[in-house]
Amino acid sequence: MRSTPSGMAPASSRRNVMQGLILTMVLAIWVGPVWAQGSWSEKAPMLTPRVFAVGDAINGRLYVAGGGAATHTNIVEAYDPVTNMWTTQPPLGDIRAFAAGAAIGSQLYIAGGLTCDTCQAAVLPLIVYDTSTGASAFKSPLPVATIQGMGAAVNGVFYVAGGVLNCCTPPYNTLWAYNSITDSWTSRASMPTARKSGAAVVWNGKAYVIGGVDTLTFSSVVEVYDPATNTWSTAAPMPQGRHSHSAVVINGRIFVMGGTTAQNPNGGEPSVLAYDPTTNTWTSATPMPTPRQAMVAGVILGVAYTAGGYCCGTTQISAANEAFTPGEVNTPGKVTGGGFIQPDGTMTPATLLIQSGINASVGDKATFGFGVQFAAGDSNPTGNLQYDDHAANVTITAVSFTLLNIGGGVCGSNTHAKIRGSATVTGPSGVPSPQDFEVEVDDCGGPSSTPPDTFKITTTGPTSYMAMGPVLGGNITIHKQ
Repeated sequence: MRSTPSGMAPASSRRNVMQGLILTMVLAIWVGPVWAQGSWSEKAPMLTPRVFAVGDAINGRLYVAGGGAATHTNIVEAYDPVTNMWTTQPPLGDIRAFAAGAAIGSQLYIAGGLTCDTCQAAVLPLIVYDTSTGASAFKSPLPVATIQGMGAAVNGVFYVAGGVLNCCTPPYNTLWAYNSITDSWTSRASMPTARKSGAAVVWNGKAYVIGGVDTLTFSSVVEVYDPATNTWSTAAPMPQGRHSHSAVVINGRIFVMGGTTAQNPNGGEPSVLAYDPTTNTWTSATPMPTPRQAMVAGVILGVAYTAGGYCCGTTQISAANEAFTPGEVNTPGKVTGGGFIQPDGTMTPATLLIQSGINASVGDKATFGFGVQFAAGDSNPTGNLQYDDHAANVTITAVSFTLLNIGGGVCGSNTHAKIRGSATVTGPSGVPSPQDFEVEVDDCGGPSSTPPDTFKITTTGPTSYMAMGPVLGGNITIHKQ
């Protein structure tokens, strides 16, 4: 889910605050890439450019509600990635910008914020916007007037963390929980670090509050709230502090996008950071094509859509809508391919019927055997792989591995695996050369299963090679941890 694109205060005050911002040096846990950086693509722009709106992905569409355009607004628009089109929805029952929000089911919860350009923060009713009907219900307000808070929904409970009263007051460290049954708010354990204008996401039943502004500092702090115990813990800080950014969760990884940093103090930060909660480590991902802050983001079918925001380090309000597709992640587990185990522990090679290929003996057979594993905390997969296309005189021996990805395939969930790495490839010339390789396998049950296990291997180098087909002898096994 997506946090509120919580931003700074109105423009004049915001500029004054930014002039005083300083960079606090922090120690971050930073490792080399564990997964590919991902890719961006341009999509249909919003109908109404906006900043500091509230939004989330709901039922396969990205909703953007309220925010600031020429003036603060109650406009609601929805983006459908299937048609690549935006449609205007019934407006919010009240104008809101700089609010905190999150989705629960088909409803968008919107707390706090401002109702006009010149207004001060006030105690405002909670808006529950039903995307299925377009109706706004007004509920009990946050107990404290709040702008730039960070919203998240955990197990059907809406939380608002931090925020601030106005541009010139210290940020809050409060955490409020809304009970929709009793229409009431409860104070929960305070955040260790008071902040505003950060991002909040949910993973594994916990809320991660990321970055923001701590007084006059670009915060890199990441703190984790566990509703089950009403306690906070500290995760590895971001390598680069920021505020007014967006954050989403895709395939168990948290991606932090854009915002404002010390390097780009006027906004328009292009960088994207990726956090792995299982290893407590950060890596970099592919930067945004259009650098932005104060945008809305949501995830639909594993793709993050980012809409609106201030563009390019200016006060230009953008209608940009860009989609981020992460690269494949290393998956804890083990994948093997071969025949039966010999008494000495070695594996008899499996047999591949080469049905198609490049520089391969199509119609003939090859043999292979491999075992590759990856565990949480590992920098890279480990194992071995040997492949022999006897008729074509091609031998491929893995030297190192960079990817083990396990996911869904033609035979069900967690039955497809992709392995990448470097190998020594010896062709008909007999001269070995280092090349990158990729193997894709399907575990469909065994040698006699229908459909059968499959194996595909590809190399890139001086002479490319590809072979694929069913496994006739031996077995592919995929175990995801």
